[in-house]
Amino acid sequence: MIENLTNIGKKLYDNIFSYFLIFSICIGGYVLPNTSFSLGLFVSFVFSVVVFLYYIIAKKHVFLFDKGLFLFIFYIFFSQLVLSIASGEIVIIKRLFIVIVTSFTIFVFYNLISEESFLKAYEVIGIICSIGLLYQALMVYILKHPVSPIVILSRVFVPKTNWASNILRPMSFFQEPQAYATFMLPLLAYTLNHKKYLLSIFFVICIFLSTSTTGVIMAVGICLYTALIINKHKLSSYIFLIIMIIIFLLIVRSDIFIYTINKVINISFNNERLSNGFTILKNLDYKQLIFGVGAGNIYNIMFNQSIKLPKYYSTFSGIIIDYGILGLFLYCFMLYRLFRRQNKIGRLFVIMIFILSFTQTILFNTAFVNFYTAYFICSLNEEKNFYKLVFNSHKGGEPS
Repeated sequence: MIENLTNIGKKLYDNIFSYFLIFSICIGGYVLPNTSFSLGLFVSFVFSVVVFLYYIIAKKHVFLFDKGLFLFIFYIFFSQLVLSIASGEIVIIKRLFIVIVTSFTIFVFYNLISEESFLKAYEVIGIICSIGLLYQALMVYILKHPVSPIVILSRVFVPKTNWASNILRPMSFFQEPQAYATFMLPLLAYTLNHKKYLLSIFFVICIFLSTSTTGVIMAVGICLYTALIINKHKLSSYIFLIIMIIIFLLIVRSDIFIYTINKVINISFNNERLSNGFTILKNLDYKQLIFGVGAGNIYNIMFNQSIKLPKYYSTFSGIIIDYGILGLFLYCFMLYRLFRRQNKIGRLFVIMIFILSFTQTILFNTAFVNFYTAYFICSLNEEKNFYKLVFNSHKGGEPS
């Protein structure tokens, strides 16, 4: 009886942690009042600290920390400290705090959440978000009525900038359509991997309705990868592909999807999301290119040189600017270590992260927490790739 109650308690905590994490990712676009700090990151970090301290005091858990991610974070931590001291810029320390917040949140949650409870919570919240997107799609495509993000928290947490407003593109509870699509991509990969094809078709249609170019291309790629690589030689995967092709042929000429299709067809490498961040590099000297200028410090440097900053950075351009070519090397080395593992769904997550790194920022934000937590939850069985932190009544807490 006691053992059964203990198992029930563990499952309850597992579910609570999972729903809390996914919800905090959903509200990542909200900010603490009078700051630019993500409310989602703040609440998930506070929660993870409380839970981590509990397990230290209780002395009954083993935590694993990925070696590649640890090396990348270790370099960033000390390089940013040095750059902050050398330049005297406090903004670098502030950005370093975000690095610690996101990395620690990932570390705690992927050690405490099971893949089953994570997927269940992700599915429930993903369905709710998609229903919200369908409602806005009805407003936009049928009633021709512009929409704004569906606000689910007090407006004191809504930032004054960076949120779409009164546009003819649905976005559900997120600050822009691409944010919705990015949130849904790992879930689509999970549902396809678990052969939940009807739910997957629903998510693909919603991503198409969002008109996010990145989301559409990635959704198609995920469907092909799971059908031809993860679930190859299985009849169900080929039936799913045939159904998706039929659906695509039926909707490709509809007025609702014509805007989405045109966006994908007319994509250009001169797009500001793809290229603008790299235009800054020509203004940096060789030392800044190698070691970076420090996170957030580029604004001061460009302002002093009277150079206009681009609106968007990608992950890759941002890493070179903030952490240098050395930081980019360690980031790519980390992705290589993650990719070479035998887990096929894990490899798909790495491919998604790599591609999205060219088009948007997926580093030290809620998307970073989402993708890397999803990856590690399905990859913890390969303990040789992790440092181990043990808390119990007999052992200390030293990495091994």
